[in-house]
Amino acid sequence: MRNSRKWFAYGAGWLALLALFSIGLDRLPPPWWDEGWSLTVARTWVERGMYARLLNGHLAPPGLEAAFPTTLLAAASMRVLGVGLAQARLEGAVLTVSALGLLFFLTRQLFGRTASWWLLIVLFLMTMHPQMHVWFMGRQVLGEAALLLFLVGGFTAMLYCEKRPWLAVASAGLLWGVALISKAQTTPFFFVTLVGLMSATAYVRQFRATLWFGAAGALAYGVYRVLPMGLGWWMSGFTLPYEPVTGLLDALAVVLVPEMRWKALGVLLTFCLPLLCGVAYGFWSWRQERDARAMEHWLRLGLLIFVAAWLAWFLLLANSSIPRYVYPPAVLGAMFVAAMLDRFTEHFRLGGAVRRATEMLRARRVARDGLRALTALLLLALAVPFTLLMLFYAIIFNSNQDAYNVAAFLNSQTAPHARVESYEAELFFFLNRPYHYPPDQSHVEYIERAIYPERQVAYDALAADPDYLVVGEFGRGWQVYDKVLATGAFTPTKTFGGYEIYARVRATK
Repeated sequence: MRNSRKWFAYGAGWLALLALFSIGLDRLPPPWWDEGWSLTVARTWVERGMYARLLNGHLAPPGLEAAFPTTLLAAASMRVLGVGLAQARLEGAVLTVSALGLLFFLTRQLFGRTASWWLLIVLFLMTMHPQMHVWFMGRQVLGEAALLLFLVGGFTAMLYCEKRPWLAVASAGLLWGVALISKAQTTPFFFVTLVGLMSATAYVRQFRATLWFGAAGALAYGVYRVLPMGLGWWMSGFTLPYEPVTGLLDALAVVLVPEMRWKALGVLLTFCLPLLCGVAYGFWSWRQERDARAMEHWLRLGLLIFVAAWLAWFLLLANSSIPRYVYPPAVLGAMFVAAMLDRFTEHFRLGGAVRRATEMLRARRVARDGLRALTALLLLALAVPFTLLMLFYAIIFNSNQDAYNVAAFLNSQTAPHARVESYEAELFFFLNRPYHYPPDQSHVEYIERAIYPERQVAYDALAADPDYLVVGEFGRGWQVYDKVLATGAFTPTKTFGGYEIYARVRATK
């Protein structure tokens, strides 16, 4: 009876979270560039039976969409529920809510019951940037949702190594392999984590744990290498070959420009101070543990290594113009922030924390309990109001219909075969007109020019002979169409929020 009540509570909580994540799926956040490519491929797959994009109304190779599992599930959702933004995003909501359920359970097993409730407070009320907040990022057609579900699922499976070792190892390996496929960016951090765990367990002669982690990692790597080949064979005849793109890794993952490094430091100190404190506390508290034989001990270390390695990469190498890169470690690292707050408030006794902090300040003497309580209260006072303000601003002022309005205008107020030129990928999902966009290699060149302004991009916006041009955040920010607009080849026609629609100026005979 007790177990049935527990599972009923978990199920009810899952449904409640799913309802929360389903609110305004078609509006919040507005569709954006990264998501647009995945949406377009998923729509083409549903409507034309091909895993491809469209270019000038014809099938074109896929390229910049999320990994196959994410696009597949978005297409499956639209196949059942119909083509639409909310229908496609539902897969992200389901995956994210499932990942949160596993993370809640894992936190409960690793840190205790009250820490698992602190986890929800940290995730929803102490994450100060929308590109790191689970409610915004977890509702979109992005690879992070699948990554988090399968990654957390693998760590959860490893909890049961003592009881059913090879079933646990096999489950973890399969789940981790799919996680690596879902977001290839994860691969180096995952293997750094495995090497760290295997080295640490071997050092203290916990060779069974070393074997378990090694076997799970080897299986994950096998799945990561073999499953895409199987999917490629399965999709033969239903997709087009990818066009090679060079330099994307250097433009996004290895940027040594000093200004980028200072910007990364600023992002972490401004928006991730609770996360940084939580990770530091996690390493300190792990060093205090005495039971090195428990799998929970090693899983805590593995999660710490993974989160710390990812944050170190963002600080030292990543293109810091993309705060979204901090989203996965922000979600996983929330359990360490939760554990820290749970310990510092003595299991959610906020009144006691206020009393201890006040007594220390009045006495003007540093006391360990008072300092911990003061730290917890300061982090809450900093992060909670900032997060609530961000949520209010994003929900009230960023809930726009601009992309819908642009597509509706072009779909209804232009000729059926009018060609639209744009680099706003989120529009393509809604357009029923032929559209053209710069090649994927130009995407790399635009990123490089943003880092190194002296570089030039050779793209002819008139090569496809467009009738209309739409310039939004990405086209404007990367100056994709500045040159062609300066020639007078287009004239302003309509504006919807941040989108400007231009009509082609053609010579009259």
